Amino acid sequence: MRSIIHDTMAATRRDKGSGEQPRWRPSEGRWRARYVDALGVRRSVYSSTPGRAGAREAAAKRDEAIRRAELGIVSNPHLTVGDLLERWLTEVAPLRLRPSSLVRYRGIIREQLLPTVGRIPLAALAPEHVARAYAELAAPREVTINHARARYTEPRARSQAAIRYAHAVLHRALDQAVIWRLIERNPATGAVLPRRSRPEMRPLSTPEARRFLEATGGHPLEALFTLALTTGMRKGELLGLRWRDVDWATRRISIHHTLVRLHGRWWLGDPKTAKSERSVTLTDPTIDLLRAHRAHQAERLLAIGHRLTDDDFLFSDDAGDPLWGRHVTTREFGPLLRQAELPPIRFHDLRHTFATLQLAAGTNPKIVSEVLGHKDVAITLDRYSHALPTMQTEAMARLDALLGRSPLDAADDALGEAPQEPELWLDQESGAAAIRPVGGHKGSDKGPNKGPHGGRRAAKRPDPSSDQAENGGFGTAYRMRGIPVSCVPVWVIERV
Repeated sequence: MRSIIHDTMAATRRDKGSGEQPRWRPSEGRWRARYVDALGVRRSVYSSTPGRAGAREAAAKRDEAIRRAELGIVSNPHLTVGDLLERWLTEVAPLRLRPSSLVRYRGIIREQLLPTVGRIPLAALAPEHVARAYAELAAPREVTINHARARYTEPRARSQAAIRYAHAVLHRALDQAVIWRLIERNPATGAVLPRRSRPEMRPLSTPEARRFLEATGGHPLEALFTLALTTGMRKGELLGLRWRDVDWATRRISIHHTLVRLHGRWWLGDPKTAKSERSVTLTDPTIDLLRAHRAHQAERLLAIGHRLTDDDFLFSDDAGDPLWGRHVTTREFGPLLRQAELPPIRFHDLRHTFATLQLAAGTNPKIVSEVLGHKDVAITLDRYSHALPTMQTEAMARLDALLGRSPLDAADDALGEAPQEPELWLDQESGAAAIRPVGGHKGSDKGPNKGPHGGRRAAKRPDPSSDQAENGGFGTAYRMRGIPVSCVPVWVIERV
């Protein structure tokens, strides 16, 4: 004990550059070392290990804290990951996220991140904590299922996309913590994530698309469904259209906003990306359909004392309020699919149908990308690659048509470019077979099917009644007008 007291008494000297030396505190039963953080506040680190090992441990913690302070990192031992997430969600996320994304991120933090990593001190968060949290999210959990006649629980695992979304939220918040100098590096960087999986795409075929348009005839939302299928607009973009966005002279419609309903309120925000703010050309039938829709809407609103203006939405209910996207899907779109005897697809699959039909028709992918509002044409090519093989085949056929070539001409040209090889000829006078050498017997009086003596070239048709085994494995058989013509070994006349 004397040695320990002697060591601690000798270690009470302070070094302004390296902080206070470790000191044993008998009342607490642990070592304490003090330092000054990046804000000039004196803080302490502790070690409960007795003896010199504890002193060295406290000194190591002090040195690490000083190193972080020199980098400008403000270490707050009371700040948890949950505190960071709430601060990021309040101060940063509203400046960068759309209202719908903000609501979804809030739900991810409340349901997934706070129960797993919310109580961990931010300064102590390590990659192993992040990996353990993702493994916990991937494990099956008991979910309550409410049916009309029963209520029960069953184990269900979160989707791979849900875990990836949770990682995106946590990673963004920790990146902001690095910017704020709360931590030195992002512990979520390099975390192992589930494989990316896309929701199954179910575009309508051409006959199904025609049947769908026929089923929409006379429907109150015929114009909405027609625009969705013929322009590829997203549901929020369609619901956010105003009459001032329609240019009747140029037959174009502009997308400037997207409409969503959150917590009983309408939110009119910017489109998904900068490229999503675009202008789309409409066909004459679609323009006529919009004129009829406007006239019908003006009559409905006039009945309640409201005069239609260019500031009104294209699609509204009988009271003039915007349509709720969920009601459009469940109350209108679903029953319409059943009426047309079409498979149960998502509303967003109408957008996929537009892109697939356009690419299958040979439309330039760059044009399709611009109409869809994709950030880059690579997104269009990657997402709708299933339509590209047909496009390549049709493109090559169109090239042959432009050059005036038929498939047989192309095949003959391909053979003509190949190196000449010995050919088998049948003399018409003697009936004897002969081999024309490479490059031999070329003349203007010799037609393409003339032999060395005016004979006719034998067609290369294998005799069904014979094979190489009957010729000892060295030859094959050809048939000319039903007369088998034996020939020399295969290596001499490999091609005819």
